[in-house]
Amino acid sequence: MISCATGYSKRSFAPSLEKFVSKVEKNWKSFDEGDWVKADKRMDAFEQKYDKYANDFTKEEVKEIVKQVAKYKVIRAKAKGKSWLNDFKDWLDNSKVVFEDGFKDLKEKGGYIDKYIDSIGSLLK
Repeated sequence: MISCATGYSKRSFAPSLEKFVSKVEKNWKSFDEGDWVKADKRMDAFEQKYDKYANDFTKEEVKEIVKQVAKYKVIRAKAKGKSWLNDFKDWLDNSKVVFEDGFKDLKEKGGYIDKYIDSIGSLLK
């Protein structure tokens, strides 16, 4: 079962998010609609809490957080179907500017963000 508690400090945020996403990844195939409602609420709370600490995270922390959020959204997309893949692609498109600003060095090393967006686009075809 997924708890909705999100009283994390900046220091515990990334490890707590990773633990949550790992738990979802392990159990998502057995989730019913109630489990997804709780998981989605918890992810929303993580995203809101992220806004509180956004300027305090290092680039490495942001990279890991983005990775975990993307992993959750992919799992959610698998569970919900094509409409969620479209939502995920929209999220990536909207986040592209943030990613590019925060990860210019990664972009210069091979179009990191563009590759993610392209791979999501290929799933939608």
